Amino acid sequence: MTTLDLPDVTEDLRLLLEQAVFFDPWLGAITERDLDPRAEFALEEHVAAFLAQYWTVQEKARSLGILPIYGDIVHDVLRTAALSTSCMRGVYEGLPRVPDAEGIHRLFGELAQFADVHGVGPFVRAALSVLAYEDLLAIEYFGGVREDDFTTGRLHRPWVERPLDNELSVMLALGTCEIVLRDGVRFIQTTPRGRERLVDLSKALRDAGFLSRRVQALYIAHFDEQGADYDHIFDKLVPCVPERRRDFLEFCRIEPGSRVLEIGSGTGLFTVEAGLADRVGDAGIVYAMDPSPEMTMVAKRRVRKGGIRNVRFLFGRAEQVPFEDGSFDAVVGSLALHFTDARQALAEAHRLLVPGGHVSMFWSLPWDLKRVPAFAEWIAPLQRMMQHPKESGFTDRRFITMQEADELLHELGYVDVEVQQVGLPHELHHVEDTVRAILSLSVYQREFEQLPWAAREDLIRLLLARGEELVERHGKAAFSFLNSAAFLRARRSPDDALPVRQGHVVSFERMRRERISRETNA
Repeated sequence: MTTLDLPDVTEDLRLLLEQAVFFDPWLGAITERDLDPRAEFALEEHVAAFLAQYWTVQEKARSLGILPIYGDIVHDVLRTAALSTSCMRGVYEGLPRVPDAEGIHRLFGELAQFADVHGVGPFVRAALSVLAYEDLLAIEYFGGVREDDFTTGRLHRPWVERPLDNELSVMLALGTCEIVLRDGVRFIQTTPRGRERLVDLSKALRDAGFLSRRVQALYIAHFDEQGADYDHIFDKLVPCVPERRRDFLEFCRIEPGSRVLEIGSGTGLFTVEAGLADRVGDAGIVYAMDPSPEMTMVAKRRVRKGGIRNVRFLFGRAEQVPFEDGSFDAVVGSLALHFTDARQALAEAHRLLVPGGHVSMFWSLPWDLKRVPAFAEWIAPLQRMMQHPKESGFTDRRFITMQEADELLHELGYVDVEVQQVGLPHELHHVEDTVRAILSLSVYQREFEQLPWAAREDLIRLLLARGEELVERHGKAAFSFLNSAAFLRARRSPDDALPVRQGHVVSFERMRRERISRETNA
C-alpha cells in the first residue's frame, strides 16, 4: 500500500468473524461500564504487552502502508476489541459478557494466537474501518456536525475518555471530510470521497455479516437487560398472551414421551407456565433453547421452583442448532418466529425433525396501522425511518404473513400444513413500556440500533413525549386494539429418509458450533 488509497476490508472482517474476534464501539462501551477494577487493570496491562510485542514498525508498515495512524487510536482499538469480543462471545456462548481478570488473560491469549498466524493487519484495518463507518455515518446523518461535538464524541460515541482529534486528523488527511465555517463556527462535513467511502464501508460491513452480527448481539443484550422484566412488560401490553400460549399448546398436539426442541424459550413461560414440560411427561424431554443467558437464568429458576426434571437448557439461535438431522419429534416456538430469519429457522427445523415429526409456531402477524390511527400517529417517525432506507444499511424487516408462511412451508418440503389466525388484543397506552418494547424488542430494533447515539436518544425522547401527549388527547381506548397472531403446524414427510453419515469426520466449524451452543442442565 504505497498511496492513500483506502483498502477494501470485506475479507478482513470475514476473517475476524470466522475467528470469533469482534470490534464494535457500542458493545465495548456496554461491557466496559460493568468492568471491575481488577479486570480493568488486567485489560490495560495486556493491551500494553500486546502492542509492545505485535505492533512493531514493520507490522505497522505491512498493515497500513503510508496511511496515517496514531498510537492512541491503536491502543483504544485493541481495548475496544477485547471488550466487544468478550461481549459477543458471551452472547453466543452463554458466558458472562463482562470478563473478570482471568477472562481477560484467556482472551488475550487467543488474540495472540490470531496475531501469530495472521498478523495484526486484518484486525487493525477492520477496526479502523468500523470507526470510520461510525464517524462518517454520524456526520452524514446530521448533515454536518460542529467540530467540538465530533471531537468529544457527544453525538456518536459519548463514552470516549479522550478527544477524537486524532481520528479527525486522519479523516482530513484521507479527504473523507472537511472543515467549513457556518456562521463563524467550525463544522465537519463529508466530502464526495467521504460519501463514496461510507457507501463502500456499508457494503463491506453488510457483505461480511458484521451489521447483522452486531444487531443480533445488541438485540440479545437488550433481552438480557430486560430479564424477568420482559414478562412484566409483555403482560401489560398484551394481557391475553398466557391464554394464547395455552391455546397454542393444544394446537401443537404434542404426544407424551416426545423429544421436543423449543426455540426462543425465553424466561420459560411456554415451557413451564403453559405446560409444555408437563405435556411431554417424564418419558419425554424438552430442550429449551434461547440466545439470552439472562432470560435463560429466569427460565432455570422457574424449572427448579416447579421441581421439573425433563427440561434441559442450551444457548443458541433457531437458525443454527447444534443437533444431528432427525433429532426431534417436534420443534416449537411461542412468540419467537418473528425474532428470527423465518426461512432459515423453518429450514433448520425441517432438518432437525424425524420423518413424520412436526414443527409448530405461534407468532405475531403484521399490524394494520390504518385500523389504529392514534398509534400510527405515535410511531410515524419510526415508519418514516423504515420506508426510506439509507445506504448505511437500514432495512425493512417485517413480520411474516400467513400466506408467506404457508408458501414457505411448502417450499421447504413440509406436508400437512395448517395455519390458523388468532386474536391478540393489545393495550399500548402504557407509554414507557410501549416505547421500550417497540425499540428494543421489535422489528424496529435493527433500524434503531443503526442510528448515531444522539439520534437514538432524540428518538426516545420524541416517542415518549408523543406518546404521553397522544394518550392524553385521544384517551386510553384509542390504544387498545385487536391485532392478530397465527399458529402454524406442519410435518416433515414420513417418506423422507435421513442422510447416511459416512465415517466420523467432524469439521472444525461443527466442533465450534457445539462448543458455542453447549448444553447446560437445569
